[in-house]
Amino acid sequence: MTTHEHVGGLCPWQAAAKRHDLVLTQIPLPVPPASSAAVLDAWRRAIGPRTRVLMISHVLFTNGLIQPVGELCALAREHGIVTAIDGAHPPGMLRFRLTDLGCDFYASSPHKWLLAPKGSGLLYVSEPWLDRLWPTIVSGGWDALQDKALRFDRKGTINESLLAGFQAAMEFHNLVGPERVERRIRWLGDRLYDGLAGIAGVDLKSPTDAALRAPLISFTVRGWTADDLIKALWERGPVRVRHVAEYDYHWVRLSTHIYNTPEEVDRVVALIRELAGARRQG
Repeated sequence: MTTHEHVGGLCPWQAAAKRHDLVLTQIPLPVPPASSAAVLDAWRRAIGPRTRVLMISHVLFTNGLIQPVGELCALAREHGIVTAIDGAHPPGMLRFRLTDLGCDFYASSPHKWLLAPKGSGLLYVSEPWLDRLWPTIVSGGWDALQDKALRFDRKGTINESLLAGFQAAMEFHNLVGPERVERRIRWLGDRLYDGLAGIAGVDLKSPTDAALRAPLISFTVRGWTADDLIKALWERGPVRVRHVAEYDYHWVRLSTHIYNTPEEVDRVVALIRELAGARRQG
């Protein structure tokens, strides 16, 4: 995996590595990444004869890089390596077909861009693995192989309101239209990126190529610590941001969704321009 993993994707593998005496390797990626080929090359160089699993974040939570998941899965298959995808962000953001990625596993958090209830989730298990895995939690029907992936959900009493909320979120997303959703949020994200790129003192960490950039825009501002900048944006906005403090990056991240407006984007760009200018003058 990379040095851009969320704890939700990192910690289970840390626990597995410690429990079974395995080696967990995290590789750096170029920041900001210039091309998909550069990202792919970083992964290719890290693969060795003992590599067994690639844990790939489809979209990096740190700076919105859309990793070349299809190409990485193809690379893994060439070496007999299992692929587990952290797909916390793409569903509800990007249009894609899971089966086209060629991955073994794909896990997602639909409470993010799909706006589903917290606690709901999605796990895709590719066909070759359905009969090979043992459920961790079991109840009636856990061994019904004919039920395929459904047998992994045999956990006894569950909170069905979460499933109802998940279904409602899917209905809303499809009502708006996945193509319209992606087009709008990426348009807003590009507007934000371009606005920040024009401010002296702003150092953008997200990909320069819009095709590789999800609408999670990360940056720093010269003369400001992340904590102070976040506090100032809240007091003058309020603007809600994500402090990417993991790995000591200390980046500020802004995200654009369908409910955001161009006026909000322009306003936050103006605030950051004002704050960056104040520190230059000081």
